[in-house]
Amino acid sequence: MSCKGVDQEELEKSLLGTSESASILERSAGGTVVLHEVGHMPLALQSKLVQVLKDRRIPGSKMALDARIIFTSSVDLEKLAKEEGEFNEELLDLALSSILEVAPLRKRVQDVDDLLSYFLRKECRKQGLLLKEFSDEVKDELKSYDWPGNVHELQKAVEKAVLYNPKAHIINKLKNGAAPIVDLTKASIKGLDTIPFARDYTISLKDRVALVEREMIYAEIKRNKGNKSKAAKAMGISREALRKKLLISDKVYEELSKNNQSGESSAA
Repeated sequence: MSCKGVDQEELEKSLLGTSESASILERSAGGTVVLHEVGHMPLALQSKLVQVLKDRRIPGSKMALDARIIFTSSVDLEKLAKEEGEFNEELLDLALSSILEVAPLRKRVQDVDDLLSYFLRKECRKQGLLLKEFSDEVKDELKSYDWPGNVHELQKAVEKAVLYNPKAHIINKLKNGAAPIVDLTKASIKGLDTIPFARDYTISLKDRVALVEREMIYAEIKRNKGNKSKAAKAMGISREALRKKLLISDKVYEELSKNNQSGESSAA
């Protein structure tokens, strides 16, 4: 159950129920309720949820709470509660009693293959279709994407892929006309934390910018199957400009790598 982008009244009705309908907590007795993006839940509803968790009772029901509740959040709930006052501190304490931190999908590229297969099987069964596969080329493109929406975005992308390719056994395209299942042009770079030295603030801004440019250029070259002329055109620069940028940024990278290795050898 998502707490993000949902009308407050509808969210409360679903979570706590009404005189006419049972709550998700009642319907999930003996099971698990997952509240996605709990940081977006309104404060008033957070307070009511705290009371339910304390009393182990569902409002307006004779039933005791008999469901495991899991919260997910892509924002720092502790910061949200203690610095911004936008999250109930009692609910935070309950959430932090057992916490599992999962790295964003862009840091778990090795998981993309398994997730693609899982959601593809699930969606094909849902639509009553024979099992499909992604081509190796499409898989490589999807692995190069940084998935800002994490696993949820990947799941939606797979659903679109099946919708766009109802008859194909092998899914070898990411578009239906002009509509892509994910916009790879917006994510040819995975983030500063994946770029060597890009977060090393002991080096100059100029060198760090060069490293970021280098990552973007190589990602674009990969996206264009090694064709540097096409990559340059896609980035809006000339083939010669691309060559010069790589010449400069490769030199920066090589020098920093060499210095880093020397430092490690000295420390040893």
